[in-house]
Amino acid sequence: MPSGLVLFKDRGNELFKEGRWQGAIDAYSAGIRAAPLEMTHPDFKTDQAILFNNRAAALVRLNDLDNGKFSAVSSVKDGQATVEMERWRTFGRRRG
Repeated sequence: MPSGLVLFKDRGNELFKEGRWQGAIDAYSAGIRAAPLEMTHPDFKTDQAILFNNRAAALVRLNDLDNGKFSAVSSVKDGQATVEMERWRTFGRRRG
């Protein structure tokens, strides 16, 4: 993951672990917005998918299921649909 995106991901993960869901969402969203600047990096699509997935998890924790699902579906890249949708189902189970 390019260094700039790692900072957003790590900050979001830190806030997520603290239960500060909105802060985590903001950090992951900032990384998503910055991601196009890193498009030349070979792992760009995977890195972007990680940020979308992490944001989806935080949104689900806030019970924002519509946006959480949108974020999870947005992360589906290059045939990873099965893995990503399984993660979404897992988020849903944890919520319940």
